[in-house]
Amino acid sequence: MEINSDLADSWHSWSSNGRWLVFSSKRRDGLFARPYFSYVDEEGRFHRPVLMPQEDPTFYDAFIKTYNVPVFITGPVKVSERNLARAIYDPDRPLSAQLDPRVASALQQDAGDGPVEPYSSGTTR
Repeated sequence: MEINSDLADSWHSWSSNGRWLVFSSKRRDGLFARPYFSYVDEEGRFHRPVLMPQEDPTFYDAFIKTYNVPVFITGPVKVSERNLARAIYDPDRPLSAQLDPRVASALQQDAGDGPVEPYSSGTTR
């Protein structure tokens, strides 16, 4: 694909309308995966991937944590006020994400006896 880099590109996920692709890539520095977005036009051409912009232009120079499973969602992220406050005021205390059991069940039905990948968008192009 013309948007691939020589460094690791992984965890590709399509938008629900099939026009955007988000993926993790180490193309910036070879060390940390960052979320890149590419637009796919009507002719099926991919446009140059862009790094998710941040308010602070030096953010990616100093931020050493990495989140390697970028996905598009079509609904709100549901989090309780309590858990959100806990994450803000105590960032060193890890919070565990919980997969929606309806998603796991649907994925298991689609996969039959095969493996289930709960972090995939579930779509292919």
